[in-house]
Amino acid sequence: MALQVKKDWRTDDKWALEMQRFALPIYRQVWADASIVELDKDKRNQLSRVLDIGGADKMIKFADGGLAFLAQRFRRWKYNEYDDFTLRKNRPSGNVTEYEKGILALERHGFVAGFYSYGLVNQAETGFERFRILRYPELLKAILAGELQPKTLSNANGSSNFLVIPFTRIPKHFFVLDNNNANHQARF
Repeated sequence: MALQVKKDWRTDDKWALEMQRFALPIYRQVWADASIVELDKDKRNQLSRVLDIGGADKMIKFADGGLAFLAQRFRRWKYNEYDDFTLRKNRPSGNVTEYEKGILALERHGFVAGFYSYGLVNQAETGFERFRILRYPELLKAILAGELQPKTLSNANGSSNFLVIPFTRIPKHFFVLDNNNANHQARF
């Protein structure tokens, strides 16, 4: 059974890498004066690997020399009924999760990706039906402070628990981009 789970993970990882081709033009539009550097395609590079494990899938290099990192999660169309932000909270296996890494990084004043993109791929897998970019450290801090109170749900297979927050309950100031709200402007 463990072998099957690993195979599914690799399939999902490969699929997510393929879907990035639809996310990159969105990132280039949001950060028009910046370049987007791929981090998650070169796992042989030690720094890229460490950043990826820490949640950075992309690096944003701003024209003024500043840097920011971007985590990303894409959902398949079969999950289109859900419109919520999910973050893996814990695993019975004890493997460290995205939430646990984020909390430790905040406590240590360490590395947390500055942004988190979340996209629902359309049914034909030719783009995104919904796409959002959130200010990730601020979101984590709001969860810790109790300002946002996610529910905890478990995977059907018992492999992990997730924090779940409907996007409609996340205040707009946490969003850099929300394609479900045409009036929302990015603020930098």
